[in-house]
Amino acid sequence: MAKPDEETPLAWWSDFLACPRCEVIDGHPLSIDVAEKSAVCSDCGLKCELTDKNFVGDRGNLDVKSVQEHLISSWEKNKNREVFKESSRFEEFRKSIRNLITSDAAGSRQRIYELLNSLVGDLKGERLPLKVLIVGSHELGCGVSVIRSKFDKSQIQVVGFDLIESEFTDLTADAHAIPFLDDIFDVVICQAVLEHVINPEMVVSEIFRVLAPGGFVYSEVPFLQQVHASCFDFSRFTLMGHLLLFKNFHIVRYGRNKGHLYVLAWWVKYAFGQEKFPRLFGNICAIPFFIFAKFIDPIFPQNPFFSASGTYVLAAKDTPQSVKERLTWISNKD
Repeated sequence: MAKPDEETPLAWWSDFLACPRCEVIDGHPLSIDVAEKSAVCSDCGLKCELTDKNFVGDRGNLDVKSVQEHLISSWEKNKNREVFKESSRFEEFRKSIRNLITSDAAGSRQRIYELLNSLVGDLKGERLPLKVLIVGSHELGCGVSVIRSKFDKSQIQVVGFDLIESEFTDLTADAHAIPFLDDIFDVVICQAVLEHVINPEMVVSEIFRVLAPGGFVYSEVPFLQQVHASCFDFSRFTLMGHLLLFKNFHIVRYGRNKGHLYVLAWWVKYAFGQEKFPRLFGNICAIPFFIFAKFIDPIFPQNPFFSASGTYVLAAKDTPQSVKERLTWISNKD
């Protein structure tokens, strides 16, 4: 795990820690007293070393520790299988192919950047820096390092967590028991995470709890996509299912995150990259399909309610629309 340094200060987010083990009292978790290099819950005695940044608890009555151990074991096995990863030349080739077959301009990073940039511009120092939480920051994605590279620390403070550590995580924690106090964050980013949690509704309620009034959450989930991440892929969501998952939020914007041409590309990737075939073979077979999808998919007419590879939702902690109103959104698309 990355060591505390000037780029990832512990000070600002350690002031808002909450116990991930204790049951909430009147809807609020117990705060953790921070002293020197450790944080201690005065009620249950849970002690978290800030240098280890491990804040995994079991508030949701889920066997999180065993899941965490299984995840770490699986991750280590996968790392060992990636025999080409040590080759810098192969890594550069892989990055080149990824840039060729993906399009940030119409994708996740652009939507997240536009959201954060508009908030920074609108506030103009009044409430800056924005406090941003990344749920599931284990991989690069649209997470901690990407945001830090685009915004100054005077504009945005960002902290990311996941159940297992990596160079992109500031702390390890369980999304079913987010170890922060209520109403702290201005923005929560939850990209391609909810399909990997045991209880998505509980995670969304935790996001609601830690989000400040008027704050925003950006969520992405898969719809017509193959199983990934081995046995830790639990759910798929239609766009309406995604919208209703955030029923306590005010929906600001929603849509598809790539359409059915990407569905075909993903099918080829996994059809020839699993079971008897090596993963690399599936990736190579899928390259022409991803390139085709990159240029044709944006102009191909399709309905996000019925044909999306994945969907996104941007919502605010504000007065929610009724379920009845949300159902009219899909009926008007038929």
